[in-house]
Amino acid sequence: MDCIALLVKTQQQVRQSNDAVASNQATAAAESQKKQAQEMDKNSDWQLALSIVSGVLNFGMSALSAVSAFKANKTQQQKNNVQQSINELTELVKTKTSQLKDKTLSVKQKDNLKVEITKLNDLNKADKLQLKTLNDASAATHKWFDLANSALQQASICVDKFSGVMETKSQQSVKQERAKENTAQQVQQQNRNTMGQLDNITVKLK
Repeated sequence: MDCIALLVKTQQQVRQSNDAVASNQATAAAESQKKQAQEMDKNSDWQLALSIVSGVLNFGMSALSAVSAFKANKTQQQKNNVQQSINELTELVKTKTSQLKDKTLSVKQKDNLKVEITKLNDLNKADKLQLKTLNDASAATHKWFDLANSALQQASICVDKFSGVMETKSQQSVKQERAKENTAQQVQQQNRNTMGQLDNITVKLK
């Protein structure tokens, strides 16, 4: 009888201890689940924000590409027109210069031709200067667009990398909290098994 009484007393003490442990573990498990939910919500907010930023950057790159193509096409048309004018003026100068060899022309006619040739050469020089200006401006614009596009691409890559880091960090945090939850559940299960064994022993001894 003394043994049974001692066993019952021990059982009560173990039960009280297990109840306290079970309460603590239940609280720990609930807190772990809460932290998991908070971490996933936090990561969801981060991913949404980064997704918006990424979308803005991609839109910026698309818009930049469209503007670049438009300006390049417009500049090319201008250069084509100027080059055509240069070609026409060059041919016209050649024609006028050939006419100077005509011996039937009077001195005045030749002088007039020389004046025309001089004017044509001046126009040709002006066109060539304009073409050079267009080429320089085109090169500078192209370089600027390349730099801007490169900056946007680098920013997009950084956003993607940061998004990956945040996702990994969130997954690790969730895994850690799940491990704590599993540990708490295992302790609770061990306590239930211990109490079950003590209950069986007590019943047998009675």
